[in-house]
Amino acid sequence: MSAATGYAILFLFLFAWNATAFGAEASDVIARVNGQPIVAGEVRRTVDALLKDRTVDASGRKVLEADALEQLIDRQLVLGYLERRRLGMSRQEVRLAVERFEKRLRQQGVELAEYMKQGGIQLKDLDRRFAWQLGWQRYLDRYLTDENLAKYFEQHRRDFDGTEVRVAHLLLKVKPDSGREQLDATRQRAAEIRARIASGEISFEAAAEEYSQAPTAKWGGDIGFITRHHMMPAPFSEASFAMMPGDISPPVVTSFGVHLIQCTEVKEGTKRWTDVRDQLEPACNRYLFQWIAGREREGAKVEYTGAGPHFQPGTKELAE
Repeated sequence: MSAATGYAILFLFLFAWNATAFGAEASDVIARVNGQPIVAGEVRRTVDALLKDRTVDASGRKVLEADALEQLIDRQLVLGYLERRRLGMSRQEVRLAVERFEKRLRQQGVELAEYMKQGGIQLKDLDRRFAWQLGWQRYLDRYLTDENLAKYFEQHRRDFDGTEVRVAHLLLKVKPDSGREQLDATRQRAAEIRARIASGEISFEAAAEEYSQAPTAKWGGDIGFITRHHMMPAPFSEASFAMMPGDISPPVVTSFGVHLIQCTEVKEGTKRWTDVRDQLEPACNRYLFQWIAGREREGAKVEYTGAGPHFQPGTKELAE
């Protein structure tokens, strides 16, 4: 699964709340977060919303559902964080939001009871939908300030200021279905080549010409200048923009295989944080969500029932 897909799933969680059937049968529960159930139907609906009219094979669908489940778990943890610190919505505020929603539905000729029946949801589900949406927005209103946006920009300047880096790479291809053993072996081979380059035994250019399986091998691996949001795999871009001229990355894994990346030149950008506010805000939104979820995971009790696809804890590998 690409990072772009992962961010798209996260976007759905940050700005929407698909109906969670808290009254579902136990067999529908796919996981519990500190005792709170997450049901398989919610995971499926979230993936359907992401895919829209697109289709994926069965194995790809399992990965998407497992990733959606992890994001749902994180959202439940963040909601618990907001509630414990009284940063979320009060019961009265939530009920008022539901009443306003009901009024809007009636203006469209739809009764709330009909809406809930069609969606297979209960009133408590609506309460939690608004508790999340409004509570998270309140949190952002409090912390997504100009000062914090400017600070985030300074900490991640290269990601936003228009900086360009010139890179070369050496690619050792790995088929997506090769398995962990083959990937580890290829990563080890890349590390050995890197060690030879670092020792001066061989130059990066010569190593790329000899070992790389990318079309750029004939040019010593040179790709040219890329921007932070260039159409490159996210791990590749992240590694490239973390380096200075002359640096060589450790092995970087993408859907294409294992890369060694060399930064050869940097053109510093000149954009200010106010020039890229529309990019900063969603980036900070994701950062805050992931920061809270990461902290909350440390002491959380997360249980998987096996009723649907999920990753091995702490990995992106599907559990058997």
